[in-house]
Amino acid sequence: GRSGRSFSTATPAEAGSFETSAPSSPASSVHTEHQEDDMNSEEGSTGTAATSSSFPSIHNMAAEVSAAFWRSLSFWESKSQQQEQQKLQEKQQQQKLQKKQQKEQKQQQQCEEGAASCQQGLKRQPLLQHFRSVQQPRQGLRQAERMRVGVIAPGAGTTANAAVYARLGSQPGVEMSIKGKPRANYDRYPSSWPGGSNGPNLESFAAELSQGGRIERHDVLVFGSRGGQVVLPSLWHKYGARVPPAVVINGGCAMGLPTVVEWPETAITFLLMGAQDSFRGRMGREEYLADAQARVPKGNSSTAILFVNEMTHMPQSVLLGDVLEPMLRTIASWKSGSVPTEHLKAVVDAVSAKGKWSGRLLYTSSPGCWEERSFGSPSAALGGA
Repeated sequence: GRSGRSFSTATPAEAGSFETSAPSSPASSVHTEHQEDDMNSEEGSTGTAATSSSFPSIHNMAAEVSAAFWRSLSFWESKSQQQEQQKLQEKQQQQKLQKKQQKEQKQQQQCEEGAASCQQGLKRQPLLQHFRSVQQPRQGLRQAERMRVGVIAPGAGTTANAAVYARLGSQPGVEMSIKGKPRANYDRYPSSWPGGSNGPNLESFAAELSQGGRIERHDVLVFGSRGGQVVLPSLWHKYGARVPPAVVINGGCAMGLPTVVEWPETAITFLLMGAQDSFRGRMGREEYLADAQARVPKGNSSTAILFVNEMTHMPQSVLLGDVLEPMLRTIASWKSGSVPTEHLKAVVDAVSAKGKWSGRLLYTSSPGCWEERSFGSPSAALGGA
């Protein structure tokens, strides 16, 4: 206890005397040598102090230079890799562009060849004479040949023209089924359209139709109005040319739509269009028809248009009843790849039989070449509209 009190009250001089009188251990001896060196260093020349203190600075500088070198090397290696990747992407884009240009050149060549064929007088030849000049000896149309018809209900007029569809389904060799219902919860335009809605809508309905290959089980399909505008393009987008041949009432797929129509070049399509249709808008008859023709792919050679001056948006039952079956027979036979001239003539005969209708039948006989024939005489009430 006394030693503790004696240590705590020691004066600085006594404390220093206490530390000096303590025996030196090796550790304390080393510590004292360092202290003396420091003192000698301070008392020594300034040049020596500067030289000794510069060693760590040179070492640090070398480390920094080395680090900067490796950073620079890593940067240039990364930049070189980016440049190589960019060159590869540019090469791939150039290859895609070349393929696209080659495809367009091929289509242009086909169109020019078709146009040259038309200029040689084929287009000016009356359609009926063309039928007689190219068709094989007539053996009669095989009307009883089996034909599986799928009618896409929204927009096809299955209520207003229910009797027409019932009669079609009763024809020999025809197996008809109606897909969907008009005015169902999905019978509305999709959100990509002005005033459209999120699903369920006609796009989601098309997706349901495509499940399990249900659409591909049919030989031919019938679309109308909004079905031709939305459902058929949706099926084309997903299945392309695998979509069965289609009759499109009102020609909805051949309009200026809010979405892009991916019309396959090998698609087989028969449009039934009317000059009195609300889809015509403010366009004149000739402009309306020309606009529809322009939307058919240039390389397509399997499209027909029956343009009836008197037809309204909902086709008159008498008109639809006369032409629907021969139109379906036409596209069913077009699968063989050759123009079904015999069936096209049957369509003209059917629409002309009662003398009530006037208009034109047009079809692609080859890429870029449209054949046509007029029938009937427009009523005075229609005038030049």
